[in-house]
Formats: sequence, structure tokens, C-alpha cells
Amino acid sequence: MAVSTSYYPLGGNRIVYKAQNFVTGLTVTAVIWNPDLTENEEFTLTELSNGLYWFPYKFVRWGIYPMVFSENGIESQFHTIRVRQGKVI
Repeated sequence: MAVSTSYYPLGGNRIVYKAQNFVTGLTVTAVIWNPDLTENEEFTLTELSNGLYWFPYKFVRWGIYPMVFSENGIESQFHTIRVRQGKVI
């Protein structure tokens, strides 16, 4: 399972996922936890094209948001998103 980290600002954002081997036609889901690890939400991603999938998400506070992506019900990637103050590059 791959691990990666991204940096995002507060507010509305688009989370983009690349399927393994850029496979199309998958059911891709993401589970994202809040920074306190007390709540999580599950999202079904929309296929953009060429094995890219996305979903909208609004970060409402600073911190680290862990995520697990699944392809057709099989966990495929662990990802952390760091939401921080200041310029995000």
C-alpha cells in the first residue's frame, strides 16, 4: 500500500486520486478522519478520466487528516493531508 502526504488550505478543495496503473471503471472510495481521529466520513469518488478520480471536501480546521482509498472494496493507498495556515505550495 502506497503512502503519501499533501498540503491543503482551509476551505473547499478537490481531492484527486490516481488509480493503480491508471485503471478506469473502478468504484473508488475514500475514508477520511478528522484531526482528532474521533470521526470519519466515507466518500465515493467520481471518475475524471484516464484512471483519475476525485471528490470535493471542505477542511474546517487545521491539522492532519488521515485517509484510506479503496479500489473496488480493496484498500489501495494510505494518504495524509496536512491542513495548515499560510501559503500552500
